[in-house]
Amino acid sequence: METMQAFKLRPTELTPEVVFNSSKNVYLISGKSLMPEPDNFYRPIIEAFEVFTSIPPKEITFIFSIDYFNIPSLKRVMFILYRLKDLKDNGSDVKLKWNYSNTDALEMGEMAEKMLGLNVTYSELKSEEVEQVA
Repeated sequence: METMQAFKLRPTELTPEVVFNSSKNVYLISGKSLMPEPDNFYRPIIEAFEVFTSIPPKEITFIFSIDYFNIPSLKRVMFILYRLKDLKDNGSDVKLKWNYSNTDALEMGEMAEKMLGLNVTYSELKSEEVEQVA
């Protein structure tokens, strides 16, 4: 039986890049998340993440590099963050890396850290780095 080990989506003007590598337990969402109705975009991402983590890994690294987002997108990102909290509560070593290029993105990470009790490593991206990550 073949299992899915990777999930990738290329970025657009309104959507972030998504790279999930379950064999290494490294997950990335990077870029802009500005679509007006993000349900259709985030549904397969959340479903893939749930499949990849159905058996909690010993260690997982999730990298968020979302430099611009809207409130509907934030709600979908919170689903992923709550899943990370569940993994942590079930014994996984969760490493959450939060790359930001503006105050809103930094505050989003700080809010998640306080609400969910996740340990977050922050890194400020310079404008030229934002383009390289996305």
